[in-house]
Amino acid sequence: MTAHPDSAVGFWLRYVAAQGGLAEADGEAHLAVLPTAVREESGFGELVHVTGDPDIARDGDAVLLGPGHPALSVAADRVLAVGDIGTLALDGARPRPPDAESLLERARDQFPIDHGRIFATGSPNPAFRTLLRVGALVSYTLSADEHYQEQVEYWIDTDSRLPLSASAAQRLTAAEPSGGPGPNTDAERLRAALAAAHELIDQAALRRREELSATARAACTEERQRAEDYYSAQIATLGLRLEAVPEEKKAAYTARINATEAERERRLAEIEEKYAPGHAVRPFRAHLVRVPAVRLPAEARRGERRYELKLDYLTAAGEYAGIRCPACSSTAPLVLAKTGFGCERCLNRPLTPEPAQPVKTAGKPLPIQRPAAEPAAQADKPAPATRAAPPQPRAKPASAAPPASRRAQTHAGATRRARRSADPTQLVFDLWHAAANGDRATVEELCEPGSPASAAVRLYGTGGLLACLDLPVADSPTGVGGEPYGLWRGRPAFAGTVETRAGRRRFMLTWSDDDPPRVAELLPSEAIFRFGLLGRAAGSSRAGSAPPKPRAALDPTAKNLWALMLPAYDLHLVLRTLAALWRLEDADRYLARYDPRTLAAALDRLVGYWSQAPGATYAEAAGRYGVAESDLRAAGTALHRELKLSRRQPW
Repeated sequence: MTAHPDSAVGFWLRYVAAQGGLAEADGEAHLAVLPTAVREESGFGELVHVTGDPDIARDGDAVLLGPGHPALSVAADRVLAVGDIGTLALDGARPRPPDAESLLERARDQFPIDHGRIFATGSPNPAFRTLLRVGALVSYTLSADEHYQEQVEYWIDTDSRLPLSASAAQRLTAAEPSGGPGPNTDAERLRAALAAAHELIDQAALRRREELSATARAACTEERQRAEDYYSAQIATLGLRLEAVPEEKKAAYTARINATEAERERRLAEIEEKYAPGHAVRPFRAHLVRVPAVRLPAEARRGERRYELKLDYLTAAGEYAGIRCPACSSTAPLVLAKTGFGCERCLNRPLTPEPAQPVKTAGKPLPIQRPAAEPAAQADKPAPATRAAPPQPRAKPASAAPPASRRAQTHAGATRRARRSADPTQLVFDLWHAAANGDRATVEELCEPGSPASAAVRLYGTGGLLACLDLPVADSPTGVGGEPYGLWRGRPAFAGTVETRAGRRRFMLTWSDDDPPRVAELLPSEAIFRFGLLGRAAGSSRAGSAPPKPRAALDPTAKNLWALMLPAYDLHLVLRTLAALWRLEDADRYLARYDPRTLAAALDRLVGYWSQAPGATYAEAAGRYGVAESDLRAAGTALHRELKLSRRQPW
């Protein structure tokens, strides 16, 4: 009898072998000789019989190894901590690629083109494609008592940043590796593929979380209704007694009614927090894989109009690597229209946007780089990274022009603001234009009130945008480029690169759903590549450095947050917490009941919890600020009632 390679027993036996132990089949069970390290962590002796069959474990002396066994949990944690990272190449000898006619038919089936058709222009040639295999463990929290874990995996083409189908991924996983060298790919392309993998995993986790939390939501509704009925009955009874008691006792009953109402709000907030869904992604595998392919020279035709295509058939996967729109890099269906070759999204707008004029900033231009159409002759070059395109070479200064009047400049700014309602991406370019000109009023106007972005501007002026990216606040942007990212954490986003005199930074910017939209948060792209956000400072991009002292005066609560929260977390979580503090309509009302340290501790814990930051517990926040945990809980309940934080808006 042999253990199934994907069973719990099979995993543990492979782990034992990797640690230097031995294992072999022994009748209906397995006999394992354990090294010292495995003996200490599992509690087993040097020799142990294990099985995954309950009947065999019941009748014999074998240990039943199944999900939840401590030995399995320890082994899984150690494997996840080490990770599985490397490069490899797949065997190119098999399977045999299809003939030229079959390749063409498969291309037409996989890439239908409206008003056009794919034609071969030459014979297929052998080629290679680099794929990124990413695996992660997703932990779901549905309530305080319900937790689930699932493994997810994607194969991403590094050129197109598109995932392969599930059937192709299964074939690639089962394919035999060869002894050849692994692939080489540049860092920018790898980062873009990792960002695409993160988005896929996160969006899939959100959908899966919604499915799993249906039962928890029903339980939350029932528990909330029971609490509502209980406290309503209590308040109704106290109200009847209030009407019947003498005048000198009415004040006592009124105080009891107010205390019961406060207790009801606290209890309802506890129930909402108990059933608040969440998920955490823990990546454990990242393989760069060199996959054999067959390149089919082809083009899309409509009458006399012809556009070259890059089609690579992955023989081990049984399908073509994905392609994007040559005009806007989207994944929308392709269309060969009379005006050009693009997709449904860009069919109704020019394929080559009109270039913006550079803005003079201290004698240097600020070039704006928008996604532009690639000429047909360039179709065989890799598409630019969709999630964080690197900046193009700095544009030459514009020729001297007559100085514009103040009225003309004001009119140009008004025109840009009007365009934002129709094109949210314009918001990004307007924001960096204003920052380059030191126009604080415009930057404040472009930021959502009560957001982390507005908090950064309040602390540092226009330099707050640079502080969010670990750049000197006295620096000035000289160039920016990028393109829309889609949704990130439930908000529309833009991924790009900003260039300053001090260096270059990749960023992720999110905005509100308002009309016109306004900037909500500005983050370094490393937060995306880490598969996490707002972790401890030791693991952040600013390790070993600290943001400069705020230029704005801070009230006592903000001073406590800056002094005690910043050493524990990234600047971005502190900005979220300050934004929450400055959203309060009447902070003095809270300070009349709680001292500034208690209020700061409650905001620290509340924002940290909804941001899924590590260590965001009542006990840790109380210890960090030196306040009573009971006071912290009471203040947190009152704050949450006004701020109404959520996973989508945790500030």
